Amino acid sequence: MSFNFPKFDIPNIELPKFENLLPTIQNIPNVTDLKLSNIASAIETLEHSNLINDIDKLNYNIQLKQTEKENYERRLKSITSIDITAGIWCSIIVSVLSMIIPFLIVSFNNYLSDYKTIIFIYMIVSFIISMIILLGYLIYSYKSR
Repeated sequence: MSFNFPKFDIPNIELPKFENLLPTIQNIPNVTDLKLSNIASAIETLEHSNLINDIDKLNYNIQLKQTEKENYERRLKSITSIDITAGIWCSIIVSVLSMIIPFLIVSFNNYLSDYKTIIFIYMIVSFIISMIILLGYLIYSYKSR
């Protein structure tokens, strides 16, 4: 069996050229030359927030260092403003009057039994003098601040 296909006449159709089908685009702008001022990229936003965080941390550290500096300055001022030699002399006088001499009196108690009233008066007077010296030094150091 053989098949006979009908014969069709194919008309001669000229297709237009491909270049003619596309519309001509005039002046395509360069994307790199565009300045988008209203739109910030995600990377720029992250960098900006990181910079702000770093600045905040530095400001906090500066404030901490400033308070430490002020504390150290106050401590140094309190040390240097009080006359240290006056404190040393007060300590020496109180130590001799209230500790060393009474210790010697107790040590030689057998030899000083005849002077009990004088020793008793000395103990009371030395205690009062020592307390007056310490009170005077405290008032002096408080006023010199």
